[in-house]
Amino acid sequence: MAAVIDTAKEIFADAWRLYAKYADGPHGDPDIYWSNLVMESEKIASKWPCGLAHDLTKAVLEEHSRREKRKQEERDG
Repeated sequence: MAAVIDTAKEIFADAWRLYAKYADGPHGDPDIYWSNLVMESEKIASKWPCGLAHDLTKAVLEEHSRREKRKQEERDG
């Protein structure tokens, strides 16, 4: 059981680092930002081929997408 918890802890840590790295949103070309974010999420999913890693990286992508949409709506008024 300890090994399962240790693995889950590492998966959560990888997902957290991904979230934090891109939390400020794009600072340059948004296409590069999204491409890099997706590529890094795919690396995590490949590193940890399980439902938890898939769900967490998907949640990170969806949260960043929601935040960027909200920012765009605020800019557009």
